[in-house]
Amino acid sequence: MYNCIMVKEKYSTGTASEKRVGYSRAIKVGDKLYFSGTTSQDENGNAVGNTVYDQTKSILDKTIQVAKQAGFFPEDVVLIRAYLVDMNQISEFDRAFSARFKDINPCCTLVGISALIDPQLLIEIETMFEK
Repeated sequence: MYNCIMVKEKYSTGTASEKRVGYSRAIKVGDKLYFSGTTSQDENGNAVGNTVYDQTKSILDKTIQVAKQAGFFPEDVVLIRAYLVDMNQISEFDRAFSARFKDINPCCTLVGISALIDPQLLIEIETMFEK
């Protein structure tokens, strides 16, 4: 019998909250990459984009960029969980999601919530990749 130790590789997007709070943006374990809830913020904590479409696109772009560093690509996305502050804006999420994943067809859960940490943030997205 062999002992197998799974190595965890940690990835960051450089946001201040990762260092301040002490969490990893993404962790790779074997052939899976787990991506924490991500909002559309720059390194200084400022919101990027002022529409659900722009923020969703920004989050997905950031997620894919970090995933590529870990050896994963958009085709490897198997699950997305999105938390939307205003469900009346669902068409804006759908438009950004479809532009990125229409031919990939990952699982997707969309939940309406009352607020995020900053009122300028309109959506938060968790992503899971698997090879």
